[in-house]
Amino acid sequence: GGDFLNMDGRKMEGRRVLVLTSSLAVTRKMKVDCKRIIDLLSAKGAKFETIDLALEDRGQDLIKHSGHSSMLLPQIFINGKYVGSLDTVQELEDDGSLDVMLGIF
Repeated sequence: GGDFLNMDGRKMEGRRVLVLTSSLAVTRKMKVDCKRIIDLLSAKGAKFETIDLALEDRGQDLIKHSGHSSMLLPQIFINGKYVGSLDTVQELEDDGSLDVMLGIF
């Protein structure tokens, strides 16, 4: 299903949010977008985990299994399902859908 495992290999429960970023962002836009998505989720009080692709391989596996090979960062996954990059998340925020996806009411 849409389950994914935390670093200990245990199934994660509830709405889990993963943000794939990179400390080695190749463009200024990518660096700014990574910061913006983290700031947005933090401001909403969402619990999320950040995976730095420059430091961790497990994010690459998530991208492969999602069927979305784009390396446009940041990428967000909710409950193991690919949601999109900052532009998609911002659209969801603008129309109110992000709160529902995050379980914030």
